[in-house]
Amino acid sequence: MCWSEVVPPDLPATGSFSRLSVNEGNEFSPPEPLLCAIRADNGHVECWGSDALGQVSGVPRDVAFSDVSAGAAVSCGIRRDDSTLLCWGNTAAQIELPAGEFCSLAGESFGLGMCGVRCDGVAVCWGSAELTTPPPADVQYRQISLGLFLGCGIRAADGGIDCWNGAVEVPPGVAYDQLAVGGTWSTVNSRFSDEQQGYPEHVCALRADDHRVECWGNDLVGQVSGAPSFTRYRNLIASEWMTSSRGGTESTYCAIRERDNFARCWGAPSGLDEDVAYRAIASSCGLRADDARTDCGAGAFSEPLAELDPFFGSCGLRLADDTAVCWQAGSAPVDHVPGVALRGLTAGKCAIRKADDHAVCWSGGSAVTQVPTDVRFRSVQALHYAGLYPPEDICGIRLEDDLVQCWGEPHPGVQRPPSNVRMHQLSSDLLCGTLADTREAVCWRNGNLQVEAGQQGVRYRELASTSRGGCGIREADGLLTCWGAVQWNPL
Repeated sequence: MCWSEVVPPDLPATGSFSRLSVNEGNEFSPPEPLLCAIRADNGHVECWGSDALGQVSGVPRDVAFSDVSAGAAVSCGIRRDDSTLLCWGNTAAQIELPAGEFCSLAGESFGLGMCGVRCDGVAVCWGSAELTTPPPADVQYRQISLGLFLGCGIRAADGGIDCWNGAVEVPPGVAYDQLAVGGTWSTVNSRFSDEQQGYPEHVCALRADDHRVECWGNDLVGQVSGAPSFTRYRNLIASEWMTSSRGGTESTYCAIRERDNFARCWGAPSGLDEDVAYRAIASSCGLRADDARTDCGAGAFSEPLAELDPFFGSCGLRLADDTAVCWQAGSAPVDHVPGVALRGLTAGKCAIRKADDHAVCWSGGSAVTQVPTDVRFRSVQALHYAGLYPPEDICGIRLEDDLVQCWGEPHPGVQRPPSNVRMHQLSSDLLCGTLADTREAVCWRNGNLQVEAGQQGVRYRELASTSRGGCGIREADGLLTCWGAVQWNPL
């Protein structure tokens, strides 16, 4: 898929590709961009766009490649069978290619020179010597990237970044996973004065520890200062309720920002104070970070709590002894199962006894009478549909095998999760959850279990969902991802 005012024609409508390289050209090449990609089925390269110098018509046929770089003058690829270089284009025969086995290509500098990283970590360049300054020969690199004059590489030893032939300096002491150098001839030639031109390149990289973006160098159009500040989150919750004014349902999502413990919400208004630091949030209530007391629309509760009920914000477990308590404004607090330490409170009616991991329920008819007495649970979850209360359907994930076991009376709009699928976590609304082995987000509709679109291979440590979609906190970096009809803008 491409988007631009100068998208090359005749892009393939079908086919699967594993690698993509785009070249937008320069002052000495045609204005039409060139795209090259490697087919996933056979490794062959296909190119589209500018063929002024034979970069499309000259693509080698019946050769499988592991990497490709589209060039304004010459394009190159790494053969899959022996990892050697092969280039094409009208001037390819004039270039002396370096020998050896290569593992990656770095693109080109100014459309005339190109660099790559050999499998021993040594970076080498070929083509226009005056515009492609070679990287240090005594350093091994995992990846390199080229701009107009600037080149940068990620060191194989420690993940740090070296830059050469330019004015960009990257602070030491941080490891990075991916790297990109920006800067074009048109930026220097026409947009800025001689004083501003200098070295127009800028460098952006993804940190290895949390995958945040960091940028350095030229910031004339916000390339550095405009880098998104990705933020880690915890305690993700979702709420959904019927609306009488417009009909249908409304959804609210909230999470706690790790760096300062402030709550951030999106969707319908939440009622949470976003200027207060919380240790936990649930529904429209927050457990204050300073004194473990609650703020919520149902009224504050003065006793310190260890845990808020994620289903009802006006219930929790006491910090002193882990006993369950619920409250309402103007009414005395209600103790449930006095003297019994609990964990995993849900819907103000069920939890897990800490002593033996058995589920215990104290209200809700069938939720009490049908509770399993001989099963140990890792977690329990009340299931509901579009804010219908009180729920009578309870499901738990068993400790012995991660399978789901449910009891009580399900609401007609709720589908229970499959009992033969091992789960890590259940979400209460859609229904959705995460698989025990892969932590992928899955949902079940009409009896069918499926991984959510676009979430294949993504591991989640927390999940929240409503009938409109879902959000998850990624296990690898603590960042938020949403899908479905959920609008999320990181704050």
